[in-house]
Amino acid sequence: MKTSLTACATLLAFAVFSQNAVKKSVVIGSMANKPNAILIVNPQHADQGVLLPQLSTDQRLALKPSSPSENGLIVFDTNARAYFYWSEGAWVRLFADNHRKDSYLSIDPIHFQELKANNNVGQSNLAVFETDNTFVTASRSGLGEEIIAPVNLPHGSALKEITVYYMDNDSDNLKVHLIRKSLSGVNEQIISWESSGTVPFVRTESFNNFNSMGSVDLENYTYRVVVVFDIDDDDTIDEPSQAKQRMYGVRIKYQQ
Repeated sequence: MKTSLTACATLLAFAVFSQNAVKKSVVIGSMANKPNAILIVNPQHADQGVLLPQLSTDQRLALKPSSPSENGLIVFDTNARAYFYWSEGAWVRLFADNHRKDSYLSIDPIHFQELKANNNVGQSNLAVFETDNTFVTASRSGLGEEIIAPVNLPHGSALKEITVYYMDNDSDNLKVHLIRKSLSGVNEQIISWESSGTVPFVRTESFNNFNSMGSVDLENYTYRVVVVFDIDDDDTIDEPSQAKQRMYGVRIKYQQ
C-alpha cells in the first residue's frame, strides 16, 4: 500500500511539474493559464494578498544590493510605512501617483561661506550687508570670488528641480555649480551653469537634468552649491547698490 501511495505521489508531482514547465510558470494557489508569466500568485479566496519582505529602516539601510544587477529590489519599511526600491546605489521611496508629495530645501544667502583665494587666505571677501541682507555677493576682484554652501537632503531622495535666484547686471557672467563630492575627495558636476546678459533685477534659472546623479546618496557623497562671481578689477563693493552680481538663494525640489 505504501509503495502504491509513493508511486501515485511521484506521478502527481511529475504531472504538475510537466504542466508548469509547459506553461513556463510557477503557480502559487490555483492554476492559471498565463504562459508568459514566470510566477503566478492566484489565491483560491478573494481575501488574500502578497506580503513582501518587511524590514525596519535600520535593516533596510544595512542591506546593500549591487547596482545595476539588483536595481528594482523592493522591500516594505515598517518604520516609514512605505515601500522602497533599490535604484543606482540608493533606496528610493515608492509613492502612488496620487500620494506623491514634493518637498523643498532652500539655501539662504547667510548659509554661504567664502572659498579663500590661494594667495589671500586672510582676506574676507564675502559680503552680506547689514542694510540689505537679502543677497550675498563678493566685495572685490581676485580675493576669493567663489562662495559655497552645503546641500543637506535626505538619503535616497530624488532631485526634481533646482531653481537659482540671482541678479547679474555686469558684463561678466555669474556661474553656479551643484557638486557632489565623494568621501575620498573627487568632485562630480551635477549642474554647471553660467548666466548671460545684463539685467538689473532678480531673475531665476531652473534645472531638472541631473546627469544621472539625481538620486541622493549620502553614504558615498556630500553635496554643495558653489557660486562664482566675476567682479571687475576696479570695483569695490562697499554698499548694496554697488553689487552688480548677487545671489538671492537656491530652492531645491525633491521627493522622498
